[in-house]
Amino acid sequence: MIERFKSPIFYDSSTWQANVKGGVWELGQYRSCYLTIRRLDNNMYMPLMGATKAFSWPGNELPAKGYFEFDTLEQAKQCLYDHVDYIRDVRDAESIILLHERLHTAMPNVHLKV
Repeated sequence: MIERFKSPIFYDSSTWQANVKGGVWELGQYRSCYLTIRRLDNNMYMPLMGATKAFSWPGNELPAKGYFEFDTLEQAKQCLYDHVDYIRDVRDAESIILLHERLHTAMPNVHLKV
């Protein structure tokens, strides 16, 4: 019988999965986002949104080096949580309002609840 390897991230996507030796932490499901943290060679922690390290949001602009890095794993996790919370709570809400306005402009007799 052939055994198939499945990553623990598929079994429990709501818990951080750690490969401490490899320096990678993954969270498969936080508000529909896949979060990753890598330990760098300088023992700093770099948060990634999926595979993207270049992300920012108002009040937290991207550093000149092109990515965030933190002294502790907890700081990197909090950075990711804050970014996703901004996207879900602010940007998504703005996008829904803009979509409804465009739909109403295209079809003025349709009124959508926002």
